[in-house]
Amino acid sequence: MELAWRSPGLPLAERWRRPPVIAEWGALVVETLGLSAAWLASLGVPADTAERVAAHCRYEDRYTRALAALILRCAARPERLEEEVARTSGDLIDPRHVREETERAGYWSAVFEGHALADRTVAGFTERWGECWWGEPGSWRELREQLTAGPAGLSSNGPVR
Repeated sequence: MELAWRSPGLPLAERWRRPPVIAEWGALVVETLGLSAAWLASLGVPADTAERVAAHCRYEDRYTRALAALILRCAARPERLEEEVARTSGDLIDPRHVREETERAGYWSAVFEGHALADRTVAGFTERWGECWWGEPGSWRELREQLTAGPAGLSSNGPVR
C-alpha cells in the first residue's frame, strides 16, 4: 500500500515525498476487512475460524490504536514517559520500547491519523453500500480514486467522495 497509490509515472524521488498518512489510510481501510468475519467467510474461511480471526484482528486494531496514542503522548512529554507508560499500561508495556518508538513519532502520527481517515472512509462506504461494502465494485473504484487523488483529495472530513 505504501507505493500502490502513487502514480508509476512519477520520478522515484517524487513518489517517496508523498505524505505517509495517505499510505497508512489506504492500508488501514483494507485492513478493516480482517475485522469482518463476514468478509473472511466470503473467502471460504469456515465460520468459526472466521470469527476467531476477526476477533484477533479487532484486538490487534485496538492495541495498535492505543499504542500509537501512548507513543504520541509520551513523545510530547518525554520527561514523563515512564510515568505515562506505567499509568496507562501498568507493566504490560516496557517503557524502553515506548522510548525507542518515540524516535519514530512521525510514523506513529501517520498511523494514528490514518486510522481516523480509514474510520471515516469505511463509515462512508458502509453508509452507501452496506456492511458488505467490500463486495461492491463501486467502493473499490472510489477507494482507488481517493488514493490517487493524494493530499488534494482530502478534506477536513476525510477523503473527498
